[in-house]
Amino acid sequence: MTLIELKRLTKQYIAGEEKVEALKSVDLTIDEGEFTAIMGSSGSGKSTLLNILGCLDQPTSGEYWLNSQDVQNLDVNQLSDIRNQYLGFIFQSFHLLPRLNVWKNIELPMLYQNIGKQERKTRAKALAEQMGLGERLRHMPSQLSGGQRQRVAIARALANKPKLLLADEPTGNLDSKTTIEIMDILQELNQSGVTIILVTHEDELIDYTKRTILLQDGMIVKDEKKQLA
Repeated sequence: MTLIELKRLTKQYIAGEEKVEALKSVDLTIDEGEFTAIMGSSGSGKSTLLNILGCLDQPTSGEYWLNSQDVQNLDVNQLSDIRNQYLGFIFQSFHLLPRLNVWKNIELPMLYQNIGKQERKTRAKALAEQMGLGERLRHMPSQLSGGQRQRVAIARALANKPKLLLADEPTGNLDSKTTIEIMDILQELNQSGVTIILVTHEDELIDYTKRTILLQDGMIVKDEKKQLA
């Protein structure tokens, strides 16, 4: 089933007196269950594309359909509802709240969905255990390693059972051993049915994905799917 469909999507910015085209008439379809890597040099448009897919920004023109819903003309509150309902985010810098422990950080997205206290606690505990953090529930982010903090971020991203997980350079601040651990987790999540879009500049990470999209100057110049054995 198609989860994402972009039609002639463009994004323009005004920089002084100059008009910058960050995305140029992008057509793209992503099905449920895919694990897609989006790659490209700085300025290629990959971060702009991810922000639009995550309903954090809106295109200048074109169409964006998410889960069969036309989202590009929604207002701020409607976009917020879409993010809470369908999307999970993982960032390079973790974005954990430093004054909340692991448990509370994982629970946070569920507050916006008005999920009851007991369900929040139960779900957060299960996710922490899934990420190998069952003994760290009451630890603060400052007491965790980089890899552990990213595991918390992944658990938080999964808290509302999203249809789509968006990962923006999730291993950018991690060493090679921890990078492998995090990518193994993402691969396992994808194998369990979670659709994942990964923005990265690390060529070795595409070994974990099923599809690679290369952006250049705001256009898709390469789109390769791995052949299934």
